[in-house]
Amino acid sequence: GVPTRRLLVGVGRPEYRDDPAKLDPGVCGCGVPDADGDGDGAPDCIDPCVADPLKTDPGACGCDVADSDVNGNAIVDCQETTLADLTASVVGPRKAPVAGRRLRIALRVTNAGPAVVPDATISAAVTGGPFTALKLPRACSGSATAITCSSGRIGSGARPGSKKRTISVVPAAGAQITVDATVSSPVYDPNPANQSATTTITVP
Repeated sequence: GVPTRRLLVGVGRPEYRDDPAKLDPGVCGCGVPDADGDGDGAPDCIDPCVADPLKTDPGACGCDVADSDVNGNAIVDCQETTLADLTASVVGPRKAPVAGRRLRIALRVTNAGPAVVPDATISAAVTGGPFTALKLPRACSGSATAITCSSGRIGSGARPGSKKRTISVVPAAGAQITVDATVSSPVYDPNPANQSATTTITVP
């Protein structure tokens, strides 16, 4: 009879012969695995940030650096040129507090620069107690657990680089009062780790 010929699709194509792991070129082509080493959904062969699971494109800051904009001024942090390192601190009384007498607590912001800060916001909370008669200065508003203060202009450097807002309460005997404070500003802060502070004051 007449001889017949069997056609095996793909088997005879040379690009498949040396790749036992593939029956289809996939994204990366034959001979290259469609591996995704950083698990971001983009195969390594087309991922310029092959070791960055948060990026499939270098973006403005490059691989392994987030294109973040902490202060929301439409300039990514890696390209910021106006910097101000703000530090928050909570300062209690030098002497032991006395039950029934007003206890003053300073919320301080220090600017190590190099830029001047036109205004900063101090957010604070006074918890624990018992205490009464919370008193806030004019630059502050809110309640004990949600205090907001405006610092006004803070220069950079040594002496001009610090502002404080003093709040006060009247504690009861045996009170333990905790004050937490955080500072923020429109100027980019390259060191956010020191923007928060806390202290606990014990009343005999």
